[in-house]
Amino acid sequence: AFEGGGVPWAAWAVPLLCWSVFFVALFSTSMCLVLLLRRRWMETERLAFPLLELPLALIGGCDGEPSVWRSRGFWWGAAVPAVLFGINGAGHYWPAVGEIENWLNLGDFLLDDPWKAMATFQARFIFEFSPLLIGVAFLMPVEVSFSTWFFFFVTRVQLLVTHLLGWSEYESNFVPGHGSPWLDWPSHAPFFMPQARGGLIFLALFSLWTARRALVEAISTQRFAAWGFLLGFCVLWAWIVAAGIPLVLAGATLVMFFILSIAYVRMRIDGGLPVTGVFQILGYLFFITLGTGSGVFADQTYVAFAFLGVLGYSAVGIWPALQFENLKLAEVCGVSARRIIAAMCVGLVVGLGAGYFFALEAIYEHGLYTLREQGGGRGAALIGRFYNYLYRGPGTGDGETDWVRLLFHGVGAAVTWMLTLMRNLYLRWPLHPMGFIYGTGFGWLVWGSALVGWLCKWLTVRYGGAQTYRRVCPFFLGLIFGELGMRLLWSGVALWKGELGAGFRM
Repeated sequence: AFEGGGVPWAAWAVPLLCWSVFFVALFSTSMCLVLLLRRRWMETERLAFPLLELPLALIGGCDGEPSVWRSRGFWWGAAVPAVLFGINGAGHYWPAVGEIENWLNLGDFLLDDPWKAMATFQARFIFEFSPLLIGVAFLMPVEVSFSTWFFFFVTRVQLLVTHLLGWSEYESNFVPGHGSPWLDWPSHAPFFMPQARGGLIFLALFSLWTARRALVEAISTQRFAAWGFLLGFCVLWAWIVAAGIPLVLAGATLVMFFILSIAYVRMRIDGGLPVTGVFQILGYLFFITLGTGSGVFADQTYVAFAFLGVLGYSAVGIWPALQFENLKLAEVCGVSARRIIAAMCVGLVVGLGAGYFFALEAIYEHGLYTLREQGGGRGAALIGRFYNYLYRGPGTGDGETDWVRLLFHGVGAAVTWMLTLMRNLYLRWPLHPMGFIYGTGFGWLVWGSALVGWLCKWLTVRYGGAQTYRRVCPFFLGLIFGELGMRLLWSGVALWKGELGAGFRM
């Protein structure tokens, strides 16, 4: 309805101010939480930060290592995605060039009963590799990369067993017929996302429990960070209450968000998993626990839960991981923590201003779903669907407590606890709890690349040792760098051609 018009900035002044208060408070609260956990995770546990290997290698010299720019292996690695996506990108604009497929749908071969149950529409079985993700998997601990693809295969076995038992179409009773696949994919048994979410909750609580003494010490010695976290938490709490969520429920919502955020942060900075957001809709957790319908929550509560979907489908939930990584970079390169924190604050202000301006300009000029073509903005556009579902579906569809989904949350937590216990008891235990969580909930995104990256690293270390690993590591850093470079290249081509979005999608 508004396509083609200018942005009414006066009408947007108050909403943008309110959201700015929210984002600044969230950023500050996350930073204070990072400062409280910093000594425990960076100095005592000495988490690995695998994803920092590429920026550290590109910077060169911070730890006395030579720059990767002079490595032939690095450039050979960068050449792989350059050729792959160079040809595929050219084929996108000039179809006569053709395309090199980097995926294989295994569902095309699983056509008969009962095997076709392993590759349903909601749980697709596609082998796909990405040079970037292969490089990331190579940098991960081998237990994490192995467990990621292993537990994804376990989900295929679960689908097969569920089909044989006649439960493959069982969806439990959560808001029947109102689009629950948007929240749990697949929406039927054996409910992979509830299993993964239960694991996430256990991982976060276990991490906090093991760090309890360090947290108490940090609260007493770093009072600025402790009071900053408390103040920021209260501001966020008040903001959520003002949005329409009751006081106690608003506090529980905020606590659950930080619990899930800590788990995702831990998986990224310790496990090296390619986590870029907290992919959870918080209202869903309360809907399956308390039920839904007009008599359960007020209308404004459903609307407020809908707008809090921004916490789960944008990058703001993963801010603590980025803050941890920046502090680690500063430590390695000899930069003071205050300088890097100041730089992050400047980045926040510039990012919010640029995001507000360019997003609204694009929306009012070309329509809301223009953002679907904007890379990371695609998820922001899809939030519109979640908003509509979250305040319309649960608000009008009567549903009771979903004990089945809650049970699968418990199953996921129990499996994660067992894997954690086995890793503590047996030094060579190969299955990692983070791999279970990611492989079960998000393995369909990365399992092919995780398998290839794990196999390359296992063969390298098994038959070549640490020296060979260091020698071939630049090649896999080149895979990551090359794909990132090709993404920038095709984004530039799209800008030059006057197209919306990032051009050729890899």
